[in-house]
Amino acid sequence: MGMREVFDRAKAENRAALIVYITAGDPTLAATVEIALALREAGADLVELGIPYSDPLADGPVIQAAGQRALAAGTTVAGVLQAAREIRERERVASPASPLSETERGSGLTPHPPLPARILPESAGERGRQGTGETPVPPAEEPGGTPGLPLLIMTCFNPILQFGPERFAQEAAAAGVSAVLVSDLPPEEAGEWREIAARHGLETVFLVTPVSDPERRALAMEASTGFVYVVSRAGTTGVRESLPEELPGLLERLRELTDRPLAVGFGISRPEHVAAVAQIADGAIVGSAVVRVIGERGAGDEMLKAVGDMVRELAEATRYSSATGNQHG
Repeated sequence: MGMREVFDRAKAENRAALIVYITAGDPTLAATVEIALALREAGADLVELGIPYSDPLADGPVIQAAGQRALAAGTTVAGVLQAAREIRERERVASPASPLSETERGSGLTPHPPLPARILPESAGERGRQGTGETPVPPAEEPGGTPGLPLLIMTCFNPILQFGPERFAQEAAAAGVSAVLVSDLPPEEAGEWREIAARHGLETVFLVTPVSDPERRALAMEASTGFVYVVSRAGTTGVRESLPEELPGLLERLRELTDRPLAVGFGISRPEHVAAVAQIADGAIVGSAVVRVIGERGAGDEMLKAVGDMVRELAEATRYSSATGNQHG
């Protein structure tokens, strides 16, 4: 599913899209697969898989700590791509003929077969088969033919550079990834990466911040083929008490420059934040609040249920106000 379709489907359901970020490999890559599937079941429209990096620029303390845990667990770029592939494969083998029971729906968990052993830190054998042209994993289908959970990879550029940009794009597309956001790559320096991504059918997403100058804003919106990630405030990611008062004005100015979907992130952590964003933007992005729960609970059913319960509340808050609807709609 393309990024535009994610937002169009949400709008058709009278709501904004809910995008959830998780750090891949925290606490393990096997757990990341389970978390992504639980997020889909709870109502997430799109999942961002963050590739952990030792020296991130925009991450707040919660996501930095998650990245350190993931790296300590042996997470690699190849492992994250394999986890994306596994999410796709698990969606495909889920039987639409077997609806969830009342208990399963209430838990926010989907029954799945055990993970194969290959969702582990990259082994020598896995390194040896990288770049061998594995068969692409087609998007999963929901009952009725609706494409399954879209995946976006969020990363700094250095992991892509070390992996090889062409190889990364090829293998991400083959794994079923829809889009890539390179958080520290300025749009004016992204020409080569954009060409590589387009060649492999990957959509690109760029950041626009409140302090971006007009020229960079225009470049970022032109370079974003998926959606525009609007940073709600200057600084790093993290849980905040309230949204900036200047956010509606920023979105209005951006809408004068693009017709691409605008999704707001950084500091979006509560249902009331999501509800407020839903009235003025096309999507709300939640990261640190979910990552914090994962860090506190660790792997297992208790964590999956806690994450599912949180995201279910956030998803409910994406509905447009019955009184005014979405103000830009």
